[in-house]
Amino acid sequence: MKRGAWILGTVLALGALAVAPATLAARGGGGRHGQARGERLAEELGLSPEQRTQMRSIMDKYRSGAMGDHLRDLRQARADLRTAIHDVKATDAQVQDAARSVASHQAFVAVERHRMAIEMDRILTPEQKAKAAELRQQRRERFQQRGPEDESEE
Repeated sequence: MKRGAWILGTVLALGALAVAPATLAARGGGGRHGQARGERLAEELGLSPEQRTQMRSIMDKYRSGAMGDHLRDLRQARADLRTAIHDVKATDAQVQDAARSVASHQAFVAVERHRMAIEMDRILTPEQKAKAAELRQQRRERFQQRGPEDESEE
């Protein structure tokens, strides 16, 4: 059971790390910084040129497909939700509808990220998988020190 949880955790970390540039782009950020982050991760994991090519191919497949569409739609849905929250004329039902739209896009993207992470995990060596788990733990610790951001207050 522990092994299964470790594998799932590693896969999810890879997916999160791998789509960070796509997520940032959907939020209006990323660009060169997202690419630099991906290159830094490739260096830290010690990916071979062939692995880098395979990873890029997997990311491109998902970014150019339905996941990319949903990431763009998610950005708009979040903006719509923020608008509805602060619109004193909006009804509770309108805010709930906007929140459901965000949740729907998030759920779709989460599943696609999971699928992408599974594909990426197949490319890594056992050593690279261990390093990815270490990086995931470091990221988790940094997040806990910062604390979660509450988007509802934007």
